[in-house]
Amino acid sequence: MTRTTAFFFLMAFGSLAGAAFAARMDRGAGLPPFEKPVAVQYAAQDMGAVFMGSRRIGGDLVFLQMLQYLSSQKPVQEDQHQEPFPRLQEYGRRILSLNPYDHYSMIFTAGVLAFIPSINRPQEALELLTLAAQHDPTYWRYRLYAGAIAYRKSADVDKAIQLLEEAFLHEDCPSMIKNILAVMHKKKGNYLRAAEIYLHILESGRDINYREKAERELKIFKEKGLI
Repeated sequence: MTRTTAFFFLMAFGSLAGAAFAARMDRGAGLPPFEKPVAVQYAAQDMGAVFMGSRRIGGDLVFLQMLQYLSSQKPVQEDQHQEPFPRLQEYGRRILSLNPYDHYSMIFTAGVLAFIPSINRPQEALELLTLAAQHDPTYWRYRLYAGAIAYRKSADVDKAIQLLEEAFLHEDCPSMIKNILAVMHKKKGNYLRAAEIYLHILESGRDINYREKAERELKIFKEKGLI
């Protein structure tokens, strides 16, 4: 056996052994097999989480990186005509590949894509939710959010509000989605319901930014005599 042949044999063996190890770790963690890295740029990071048996932690890290990406003052763009935050859906798909049961991150990412006016890419949100539902078809609330996004996309705000009101009742509904629901009610002149939602965010929201926003909105409502 030549050195070159031996080298490639060892490389192939190492890849197979690594894949077998990763599959065993996936089963032990109650996760389906990892398919492949979503983004070449972050392949080393994501594969590292797989081989370390820390896919859930890896998914959490990607979510934090996505929040940093969203908080950047100037989104990375190839040219001035490119849409803002072009890699946002990619972050969601990376999280999904590592931890397909991270429902909160999927709902959050889809909500940002669909409902934030400066982004406004509902089709990408629907694609992400469809992919998430394929990974975890038992989580029926993906269809609930997809319906709300579809109605919002078609400008049927009343039906979108109706579905988001149902989502609001569930514990895993992100504060960001609740804030969007409050904004919708506010735009329709339903100030009392908007105030109720803001108060709920203020009292029980996990995100300090949305709690502070809710506090500001309630103050404005009171100053204007809307509630």
